Amino acid sequence: MESHKTARSQPFFRKLLVSALLVLGAGYALNSVPAILMFHYRFSQLSLSSFQNVLDMIGILSIMFASVIFIALSVLVVVGAIKYSLGDFSRGVVVVGVFLGSLYLLCLGVGSVLLISDTNWGAILLTTSPMFFMTAIACHVSSSPRAKLVGSLVGLLGGIIFAFAVSPLLRVEIFKLVFTEWDVSVPGPFMSMAVVEGPALAIGSLAALFYSTLDKNGENPVKYVLYPIATLTYGFGIVIGPLVLSLSFLNLLWKAPWLGPLHNAPDLLSNTITFWSASLVILIIGGIMLILASLAGFYHALSTVKE
Repeated sequence: MESHKTARSQPFFRKLLVSALLVLGAGYALNSVPAILMFHYRFSQLSLSSFQNVLDMIGILSIMFASVIFIALSVLVVVGAIKYSLGDFSRGVVVVGVFLGSLYLLCLGVGSVLLISDTNWGAILLTTSPMFFMTAIACHVSSSPRAKLVGSLVGLLGGIIFAFAVSPLLRVEIFKLVFTEWDVSVPGPFMSMAVVEGPALAIGSLAALFYSTLDKNGENPVKYVLYPIATLTYGFGIVIGPLVLSLSFLNLLWKAPWLGPLHNAPDLLSNTITFWSASLVILIIGGIMLILASLAGFYHALSTVKE
């Protein structure tokens, strides 16, 4: 009877997860386009009149390049979801995904360091954490179990560093660095609530560590429930973060006829903000689906452990 329940829960969990990844991948790509347009608009307002302006321009270009990388990562998420649904999921997709995600964080960190005139530990840690993720994925490619264990530990350390970088105490708000006069509630680097992105990534790294070390040691509930915990944490953040940002954008659009940064701004800017606000709804839907997939993952994990 338990085996029958597990057999039924696994396809349901797979379908929910695939659907969530498809929606999130499309949402990430759509949100990156208006972000690039907005960064370009801010870049066009600067001139080579001072050394700080030059640093700001290079910083904005770094963040624009990060957004381009994020589009590539979004496409990879969609491709990975399709391959997973067909039962042809390869480890190479994860390797490339972690590399692109690390490169994305590295560009964001470099851009943040250049845009901040004073020393900011959040920006420095944001630049440092991708180095650990890249090292970790290089270790995981190796066939040596010891190298994979080292990679899991290094990845966990990178997740902890990233958690500190985006924590309320140290985190750097990327959009506010570019648009200093904009009163918007900025989400984290991956468009979720910054306060949950760090813990979600750290838990995911811990899950990879437990999964690699417990893989041959029988059925252990720890290695089954950590991934759903990470996705559930991120799912709530991807619902709340884009929702708050979308409301902030709508508030700016509502004030545009009288005051605020959109008052007397070019129509292209207002249209871009409108499109961005609408695109955030896709991420919210994807977040809800990810929460449902996480709950299905918990059920599947518990059913597996009971057998």
